Amino acid sequence: MIPELGHFALALACVIAAVQAVVPLLGAMTGRTGWMRLGRRSAVTLGGLLSISFFARLLAFALSDFTLQGVFRHSHTMDPSLYKMTASWSDGPGLLLLAAWLFALWGFAAARFGGRFPARFLSRALSAQGAILFALLLFILFAANPFARLDAPVVDGLGLSPALQSIPAGFAPALLLAGGAGFALLFCFALAELGKHDGAAVFAARLRVFALIGFAAMTAGVTLGGETAEWSWDPRRNAMLFFWLAGGAILQALYLPDAKIAARGTAAWLKDALKRNRLSLAGAAACAAGILFSSLPHKETAAAFFFVAVFVFLGALHRLLEKTGGLRRWRNLPQGFTGGVLLWLGLAVFLAGATGATCWRSEKTLWMRPSQHAVFAGRDVLFTDVTAGIGVNHDYDRGMFAVFRLDAPDAHVFALPEARWYPVRQERRYVTAARRDGIDVFAVTMGARDMRDHAKRRLRLSLRPLGALGPLGGWLMVLACLLMLPLRRASGKNGEVAE
Repeated sequence: MIPELGHFALALACVIAAVQAVVPLLGAMTGRTGWMRLGRRSAVTLGGLLSISFFARLLAFALSDFTLQGVFRHSHTMDPSLYKMTASWSDGPGLLLLAAWLFALWGFAAARFGGRFPARFLSRALSAQGAILFALLLFILFAANPFARLDAPVVDGLGLSPALQSIPAGFAPALLLAGGAGFALLFCFALAELGKHDGAAVFAARLRVFALIGFAAMTAGVTLGGETAEWSWDPRRNAMLFFWLAGGAILQALYLPDAKIAARGTAAWLKDALKRNRLSLAGAAACAAGILFSSLPHKETAAAFFFVAVFVFLGALHRLLEKTGGLRRWRNLPQGFTGGVLLWLGLAVFLAGATGATCWRSEKTLWMRPSQHAVFAGRDVLFTDVTAGIGVNHDYDRGMFAVFRLDAPDAHVFALPEARWYPVRQERRYVTAARRDGIDVFAVTMGARDMRDHAKRRLRLSLRPLGALGPLGGWLMVLACLLMLPLRRASGKNGEVAE
């Protein structure tokens, strides 16, 4: 019954999205207030219907309803409850439903808390959002149904892939989609504003909160994704990276509009923003090209993006100083400048960590048995013992390692890597133990046994210089976005927020 309810809510949301795509736009063109109000009501209704649909699928995973194809293929009764939840968006239909739900929530926020927006502007924006959602929901209903049933009942499912059974791998896609949906709403706002002459400064003031929250969510997703990829700067694996850089360029343009050009209208301001943020956009384009066409080894690719990112950072710093007239006018800086400086400082730290962990990364593969030790990267690695155990849905062998610095024997860290066997999926997973050693990260991976000597284990030791700076810079950027959010609202002319 619950999946049918979610499917019905999904179909009804598709109809409401079609209404939202047409009626508010006609109301804005003809000046009919009732039709424009219908746009807000439709957006609120869409948020509610897609919430019902999304949580119906989530509940089906939580209750292990194996009559659904998605639950059968990506869940099992032995899986932990947290991973049952993340499994609901681990396949294509679930991911599309999550994207539609998050996009509808952004529209709900714009309709519910966008009272300061002019009615015509908001109606045009919500109409664009309704058109996008209608196309997406139509595709979900007819090509990627998240509530498709199995032909015959089954007792249990196939389980979630072991590669996805971690918090970073589970929540990074959701955060990336949340940020991407926020920037998709900004695209709808830009469509609503093009051709009008409300003033670019007013347009930028309307959208800063949406851009900040979207960029913060996307940055959190990129940071968690870096944890999943062990901070390997590979654009082919981190496909959202160029969207993230483009989002940074948009955020920079919204906070630093040129006053003289802004007075000439939004179209002129957008053209000037493209020109002034060409370095950031060039970095985004370079990432896109790397994703689609890159065949370089990881280190060469990382080095190329490092230099592009340096130019992005310098271009942003130059733009900040140009806007404020130099650091000597620190006390007279505009609101949000301190957060902006912290944001770009976090970007510099993030780039240093991600690039150092890839360009100067060193690895060593060897065979060891307990009580043996090896010297690697100025450290003495002691393999102490292996213990066997049973997890929630897997069996594991846990290695115990003590890592001592040769130049400071008292400074040491402990690493506990695991070799896991998932009987349901009949798959192995080797969980790396990464430990911070100052600003560096030392990682140990314990692999399979030697076929001749079962006491021996295949080990991979790796040192990632500056690896600890990657997550630090990412979370520093998230904090900066929160600090840049407006703390108070003051009514200005025509209900706009006074800057």
